[in-house]
Amino acid sequence: DKAIIDDQKQFDRVTSFFQRTAPELVEGVEHYQGKKPLFEKWEIEKAIQSTLGYRIDLPSGGYLIIDYTEALTVIDVNSGSFTGRGKGGLEETITKVNTEAAAEVVRQLRLRDIGGIIVIDFIDMAKGKNRDKVLGTLREALDADKSKSYLVEISPLGLVEMTRQNITDGVREILTVQCPTCEGEGVVLSAETVALEGLRKMKEIAADHSEDEAFLIRVNPKVAALLNDSDSGLVELEEETGKQFHFEGGEALAIDNFELIESGEKSAIEERALPFRPGEEVFVKIEEPHMYNADDAIARIDSYIISITGAANAVGERKMVRIQSVERASAVAELLPEEAQPEEAKKSPPRKKNGSGGKSGSGGNGNGKPAGGARGQKNGGREAGAGKKPRPDSKNGSEPSSQAESSAKKDEEGEEGDKPVKSGPFGLRRGRRRRGRKKADAGS
Repeated sequence: DKAIIDDQKQFDRVTSFFQRTAPELVEGVEHYQGKKPLFEKWEIEKAIQSTLGYRIDLPSGGYLIIDYTEALTVIDVNSGSFTGRGKGGLEETITKVNTEAAAEVVRQLRLRDIGGIIVIDFIDMAKGKNRDKVLGTLREALDADKSKSYLVEISPLGLVEMTRQNITDGVREILTVQCPTCEGEGVVLSAETVALEGLRKMKEIAADHSEDEAFLIRVNPKVAALLNDSDSGLVELEEETGKQFHFEGGEALAIDNFELIESGEKSAIEERALPFRPGEEVFVKIEEPHMYNADDAIARIDSYIISITGAANAVGERKMVRIQSVERASAVAELLPEEAQPEEAKKSPPRKKNGSGGKSGSGGNGNGKPAGGARGQKNGGREAGAGKKPRPDSKNGSEPSSQAESSAKKDEEGEEGDKPVKSGPFGLRRGRRRRGRKKADAGS
């Protein structure tokens, strides 16, 4: 055996230690000076990753499945794609896979330093001599293992029980941590289960907040899509309780997340919940053709569906669209002409909208602050700079020229002008001017 070291400082340190304590081991230390990284040359990273996987493929086409439990470790042997060749038939195939698996099992026990009770489920063999052959291979491999082990004969069901004394905590325990979502269980609730539980929770919320008209709930988009389905029972629940429920959330949320974010008047919650307003221009990726209308296409943002008229030929592209109508789970938009597609829009992906309205619920907004607060300027509002005082000229500190004053005056009067592209909560949008601004200002 050799110790191969690619770091000069560590090589000198190891050889110096051996020269003082065990000179006969100095020749077993090699300084690696190759151009290819040491871990890459000897595929060390690949070997480390293999010690963390549940499946180990065998050269013949069979494979092992290693499953860890609190009480013991279970190793299952499967024939996989190996069907065997020759006259031996199925029995020969099974024996070959089991023999190959026996040697690999011990190798994995050593690599992973698995200890405690271990049960190996070999493929059933009909002949006793074949069982003895597999057991002999297993014993021979264990003899080369320095850790103490105890092996029991193969049972009629093909099970081998054994114990092994491990030296360390094991690679799995050292390199990994428990999954925070499933807490080590390996499974989480399905979106359908969370949606059904959500309906029951929403009924409780409606009873506990009798003074509120509507609620905003944060859930995973997959759950929101199920709840917004016409057959989910949400419509019946709203009719029964006289309340409205809206949903928000991104793909990063855990599938079982269910938080009450806000409650209050219907208008305030709708203002917060609906991601777009009619007339807004939004940059989206057109994902697929419309199922029923051949000329249209579909875009999605966190499971929110945007049906785009006349966009069938733009599937796979990123385009600016104008929102025409908005509903709770979907919106209808039209594709802007090619000359109206800005270059700036190609640089910004769609993003989720933020905002507020109504009363804060118990869930918060996920960023450590209570949900609510002032909403930023809506994209349907005036263009940037409208209604602001003109700044002095940057060069000489004088007031702006008459041309600039005239332009500012036009902005204040609400005249239609060029619509600059602005970055909004859902990606790039174009601002749209409100023509009634002057009247509103005069009335106030």
